[in-house]
Amino acid sequence: MSLVILTDDGIQHRFVTNSITSALGSHVTAIVLARPPHKNVVETAQRIRKKYSVGQCISRLGARSYRIATRAGTRRAATYRRVLFPHGDPGVFDRPDLVRTVPFHNGQASLELLAELKPTVIAVYGTQIIRTPVIKMAATGIFNMHTGISPRYRGSDTIFWALHSAEPESVGVTIHELDEGTDSGPILNVGRPDIEPDDDEDSLFAKCVVLGARLYVEALRDALEGTSSGRPQALEDGHNYLSVSRTIGAEMRVRRLLKSGLLGPGVSPGSCGE
Repeated sequence: MSLVILTDDGIQHRFVTNSITSALGSHVTAIVLARPPHKNVVETAQRIRKKYSVGQCISRLGARSYRIATRAGTRRAATYRRVLFPHGDPGVFDRPDLVRTVPFHNGQASLELLAELKPTVIAVYGTQIIRTPVIKMAATGIFNMHTGISPRYRGSDTIFWALHSAEPESVGVTIHELDEGTDSGPILNVGRPDIEPDDDEDSLFAKCVVLGARLYVEALRDALEGTSSGRPQALEDGHNYLSVSRTIGAEMRVRRLLKSGLLGPGVSPGSCGE
């Protein structure tokens, strides 16, 4: 039984990957990272122009400027380090000997590597949408950890959108089988973190990563043992959120809600195992 992990190398990705290799290391044969070739300014501008309308580009620029002005990135990084690695971030994967790199997870080099590795199970976290050819490379199954409650909150920034909707009870993490949709495959497990009044989006995300890593290990162990079973999602009960929708107005609404006590007493405690 072999397990291949497709991921990135951000602090949250290293935490989840290290949790998996610590618990299931004898099965893990590779940690596959994507390293896209560098694009110059012109190529980047062309890609953005193809993907977004003029209005969306302006909105994204405004939201990015807002986050820079409020030092959101610096605060986020500090919170992730505090929650995920309270004893100090080692800055590396625990098993660097397993790390392999490809230009794209969906590219030809990745497919050739997976054909060589012949994985029984593939674990995905923090990648772009994985396409059908990669999905088919897993002999038993391919799985994903989504930091959101599916199907209600699928896609990008789903903890943010749960707060935006004033639904802190919908903050959580979902372990699911991966299919061709966005966070839409059969659900294996759902967890909700304990919420404190002084939490914010970043601390809640990090708490979901910690909880999700544990649930992910359990789900992957079941998959390797052949006892995995998921329940289909009712996609009509939720929404697929896009990063482009995260405007300055949305950012300011969440900030106001948190200041007004959205996460105060009365928020349901964390749970898992749904």
